[in-house]
Amino acid sequence: MAAAAIGLYLYHNLNDEIRIRVERRFAEHYQHLDISVDSAQFHDGQGIEIRGLRFAQKNVAGNSGELLDVDEMFVHCTTDPRDLVAGKLNVSKIVVKRVRISAALGADGKVNLASLFPLPKFGDSDPIIEVHDGLFEMYDTVSGARLRLDPIDLTLKPMRDPQIASDGKKRLTVEGTIRSEHFEEAKISGVLEPDSQFGMLQGSVGRLRITPELFRDLPQCVQDKAARLAPLEARVDLKFHVATPSAKTPCRFEVSGEVSEGRWNDRSLPFPVSEIAGSFVANAAGIDVERMSANVGDGSIVASLIRQGWQDNSPVHFEANLCNYILHEGIVRAIPESLREHWDHYQPGGAVDAQVIADFDGVAWKPELHVTCLDSRFVYHRFPYPVHAAQGRIDYKNGVLDLNLAAKAGKAPIKIVASLRDLGPEAKGFARFTSVEPMMCDETLLEALAHASPKASEFADKLQPRGTTHFDFLIKCHKGDEDQEKRLTLDIVDAQVIYDEFPYPIEKIHGRVVWTDGKTTIERLEGMNDSGYYVCGGSWTKTADPRGKLLLNFTCTDIPLEDELRAALPSTSMRIWDELRPRGTIDHMDLTLAFPDENGNLDVDIRAQKWPRDELLQSERKYSTSARTISIEPRSFPWLMDEVVGSVQYRRGIVQFLGLTARHGNVQIATGGDGQELPDGRWQLRFQDVQVDRLYPERDLLTALPASLSASVRRLKPSTPVNMRGAFTLIGGANENAPPDAYWDLDFFLAGCDVTAGVQLNRVYGAVRLTGEATSQDAFTFGELSIDSLLYNDIPLTKITGPLFISSQHAVVGSQVPRREGKTTRSIVATTFGGQMAIDSSVLLRENQPFSFSAKLTDGRLEQALLDLGQANPGKNTGRVFAEMRLTGNSLGTHTYQGNGRAQLRDANLYQLPLAVSLLKVLAARTPDNTAFHTSDVDFQINGEYVYLNRMTVSGDAISLTGAGEANMDGRISMRFYSELGNNRYQIPVIRPLLGEAGRNLMVIHVNGTLDHPETQQEIFPVVNETLEQLFPEQPLGFGGGASGSGSAARQGQTYGGGIPR
Repeated sequence: MAAAAIGLYLYHNLNDEIRIRVERRFAEHYQHLDISVDSAQFHDGQGIEIRGLRFAQKNVAGNSGELLDVDEMFVHCTTDPRDLVAGKLNVSKIVVKRVRISAALGADGKVNLASLFPLPKFGDSDPIIEVHDGLFEMYDTVSGARLRLDPIDLTLKPMRDPQIASDGKKRLTVEGTIRSEHFEEAKISGVLEPDSQFGMLQGSVGRLRITPELFRDLPQCVQDKAARLAPLEARVDLKFHVATPSAKTPCRFEVSGEVSEGRWNDRSLPFPVSEIAGSFVANAAGIDVERMSANVGDGSIVASLIRQGWQDNSPVHFEANLCNYILHEGIVRAIPESLREHWDHYQPGGAVDAQVIADFDGVAWKPELHVTCLDSRFVYHRFPYPVHAAQGRIDYKNGVLDLNLAAKAGKAPIKIVASLRDLGPEAKGFARFTSVEPMMCDETLLEALAHASPKASEFADKLQPRGTTHFDFLIKCHKGDEDQEKRLTLDIVDAQVIYDEFPYPIEKIHGRVVWTDGKTTIERLEGMNDSGYYVCGGSWTKTADPRGKLLLNFTCTDIPLEDELRAALPSTSMRIWDELRPRGTIDHMDLTLAFPDENGNLDVDIRAQKWPRDELLQSERKYSTSARTISIEPRSFPWLMDEVVGSVQYRRGIVQFLGLTARHGNVQIATGGDGQELPDGRWQLRFQDVQVDRLYPERDLLTALPASLSASVRRLKPSTPVNMRGAFTLIGGANENAPPDAYWDLDFFLAGCDVTAGVQLNRVYGAVRLTGEATSQDAFTFGELSIDSLLYNDIPLTKITGPLFISSQHAVVGSQVPRREGKTTRSIVATTFGGQMAIDSSVLLRENQPFSFSAKLTDGRLEQALLDLGQANPGKNTGRVFAEMRLTGNSLGTHTYQGNGRAQLRDANLYQLPLAVSLLKVLAARTPDNTAFHTSDVDFQINGEYVYLNRMTVSGDAISLTGAGEANMDGRISMRFYSELGNNRYQIPVIRPLLGEAGRNLMVIHVNGTLDHPETQQEIFPVVNETLEQLFPEQPLGFGGGASGSGSAARQGQTYGGGIPR
């Protein structure tokens, strides 16, 4: 009865009782969890169906705490109610559908699912467990990431093999599949020991998609460890094997995978990495990436990696091979920081094959790099000359970088060899860049030199080099940048330089230049310009002065005097060049340039030499003998001077001329001198010790002289060449078109020269010193005569001294010369007629040369005067002569002469003179006394070619004559003398005039003919005769007189007087 009653109760309340019992049983096992069951239903003959089974953590803030949510679980077991009431369940199979497992990962790294173990036991049976359409979700409480696996299908079966279960341990086999949004399907199988926590699982994951979304869903701790793989996107097919032998034994695992369709999306990389493919194996011992390939930019890479362990200090071996990789600037962002500095030192580019090997020993990485340059380029930071088309090897191993490359610099092939160790601030080793063929010296090379050494670059900039050269650039590092040796050797093949401080182009240069850190040395450079041959040596040395010390020495031969050389000269020398206008070639020149000198300026020392042709031919020097002549033709004095020889020196703004000689036709010129720039900016050219022989005023000379001076020389009309000595100075201003000012101090030596200085002067011997100037305002010269002798109208003058002055308007001699400071007024003094003659004259230098002339003879000697006048003096007449004359006229002839004067004779003996003798013969029949006349006075006037003797007196002890007359320049005379009794020297009042008037009325003496052959005629009672002629003009009446010669008028029936025919 009781049993029937119980059975009836269970029948009506069995499902609730089962729910309560199931809930209570789980609650008893998981006392720390909240357990709930929505419903349970008994299926007769099948088992029990449980719905809404939930496991949740208690008192979880901020989260539901739910661990497990089973929507439906069907337990296949015995269905006898009595067994159920008794708690005896014989479970054969459990099927779980739509289970949701929620795992939470705490900040301490623990997962809350640990609270579900160990699992509860329901009887002694080992049922089969099947999970269908399950869901697993991992929640990271730190980052909020959620990883979801859905659906999950698993089957757990107890192992029935007695041999395997002989140790009494319960084992389950696991088999199932898992899917997710991140992979296509995962298959797992294995064996579990729930009691001992032993497990062994294996399986595969197909088409795992490694994406940023996957990394986003992974727990933070996993993200941190996989952070380096974050840029990776790929498809991976995995196989895995996991085993946990015991709770105390480390987990053993092995994961292998095949990567495909990969990309590496790292913005720090300057190139895309695509088509990543390869395989790997990871286990407890580490990871082995056997072969991983990818496309990197335009090239490809194959890499492998072996990591021995999973600790931070686990050894790692990495190796990668790049094929045809194009280097570019952006790659520097992808290389390790420690290598970036070296990358920057070379700035590589172009195509390479490379092998990268890196080993990590737990402490530090040991990189190794082997690069095969295919068509590479780079720029070395210490000498940044671009190198391209590089081929060869670059190896970096054990801290040593070795280079062995063949490349091109510009168009020239070069070779690069380097070996550096201990890369970094204390690097040691060398780098050498050597040209195989000559390379161009272009702007790029000069810029590289400027970077390597700014001072050497400044020196190079001054030279402005162009052309081809071999180079050898060597850098030795003893202790990084602090201790280096740098040496650049340039073996110049064919180059050109133009030094900007002396811009004279030199071409076809060959030789050697060596540059080191503190010095640049020109060992020997040889070059040419036209016919010129040049050898240069010198150096630039680093000093305390930031400009350093520059010294250049040039030895030059056969230098053409052309505009290129002129343009290179300093401004002072250029102006002098423009004035002299030289042409031809210089035989030898030494040029020294020093910068800076003690004043901080450029010091230019030039020594040029021109040898005579004969000396040059005999010399051992190898000079060309063609086109040797140097000529100059000064701009302000365009008179060509050929065959110039001598030397010229230039130093510190001063040009010196030493031993210069030249010729113009037959004229020989020799001089020395100097030139310089004056403080006011003008230039000065001085010629000293000027010697000019056989100078004649031919057309070339007259054309070259300044117009005013040329006109003066033309009017002087010198008849023979003259010699010149003295000094000459030219001073030019800023206006190149204006002629320079000229200053001179010259001595002219004349030897038998005829000149016209208002009057004709013949056979001039002696010297004339001229000092003067010719400027834009005026031209004039002062002079000093030192004439030994000359002839004027065949009258000799000797010892002629005195001043003169010549300007563009007039020429002055004697006292009319403008007075100069410290000088007194003087006349020209000459010796003539045995006495001293003072001469003053002025000539206007214009058409016809009008002149004025005055002369005064003091204490002349009659005998010398007769000799000078060409008169015979058989009676040895003597006397003292005094005379003075004033004359004006012009160069048209004697017919323009006008003047006057007087002559006096004292203490004389005039008896033997032809004129005197003729007079005395008229006065007495006997032989005259030898001292008949001893005094004479003559006043005269000059009119054209005639001299009018206005008053003449001739006195003696017994008789005196007074008269007048005329003469001409040919010596013809016409005179009338009146006799007077006594001596005119004794003038007795009243008596003397009466006696004189009586003498004039008694007799007149007429003198005609010439001075050498005078003809005299006496006329008695001239007053009576004049009266008779008036009364009887047709009758020859009158008192006759005696004649002194055969041609007397009385015998010939002529009248008296005569006169000079006109």
